[in-house]
Formats: sequence, structure tokens, C-alpha cells
Amino acid sequence: MTDPCAALGVAGGDLEGAIAQLLESIGLPPLRDFTWVEPGAHLVGFRWAVLGFEGEGAAGVAVGLSPAAVAAVAEAMTGLGKEDQDDDLMQDVVGELANVLGGNLQPLLSGTTGLCLPSRAAPAELALGPTLRCTAAGEAAPWLAVRLLPRAPAR
Repeated sequence: MTDPCAALGVAGGDLEGAIAQLLESIGLPPLRDFTWVEPGAHLVGFRWAVLGFEGEGAAGVAVGLSPAAVAAVAEAMTGLGKEDQDDDLMQDVVGELANVLGGNLQPLLSGTTGLCLPSRAAPAELALGPTLRCTAAGEAAPWLAVRLLPRAPAR
């Protein structure tokens, strides 16, 4: 597969670096095995949030976390153990991670002038773009995914 990020005017290595730097900054394990998978690849049990970029280069990004990743990120961000995390908190954590990642990516995307707030992903939106899937050190299953959307999600 050619570099899917090229259509958005950003190098795939920049996307990988932004993801790795973000997770490292909140004290999470390093990521490995960055792999592009075809649009529509299903990642079982992942929680997703989508956000759009405004401007001439309007596109979107969806961030998905596995159940293990949501729990780890929620604990790193809030200090709450898994037993104290509820559904709303876990979805908020995915949205916040999407927002921060989007903020880090926005300057790299040509023609974008702003960032929309993250929202819960609709299944139709998730079938649109290629996905960068990665695994955390010490984990066997995919841990985090970033799906590039060819257009900004509907508000």
C-alpha cells in the first residue's frame, strides 16, 4: 500500500512520530509494529472518536483504542484504576486522545486552518479510510489505531 498519509500532505513517519510522542508524554509504553491496513479493517472491541480538520485541506481522523488501551490511557490521564472507570469516562478518554493527536497533526496537514471537536464515531465513517494499527510493547494484540478519513466527519 502506498503511504496513505501522502493524500493529506503529511508523511506516515510524521503520523507515527506524533502518536508515539503523545503516548510517551502521558507515561504509556512505547509502541511497535506500525502497520497500515486496508479501509474497513475491523478492530474488535475498539472505542473510536472522530474529529475533522477545517479549511481547504479538510479531512478527518478517527482514533481507536482497544479495551486494554482505553483502561491504560484512562489510568494515565486520570489516575483512576480500571475498577473506577465507567463507559462515559472511557469514551471521554478516547475523545481527548483524538483531540490532542489532532492538535499535534493539524500543523502538519497542508491547507487546514482549524480543528473540530471530537465526537463518537459512526460506523459509516469508520469504513472510509486506511488505518495505521500499532501494538504496545509487551502486548500481542493491536492496541491503538488511527484511521485517516478522506473528508471531515459530519457535525
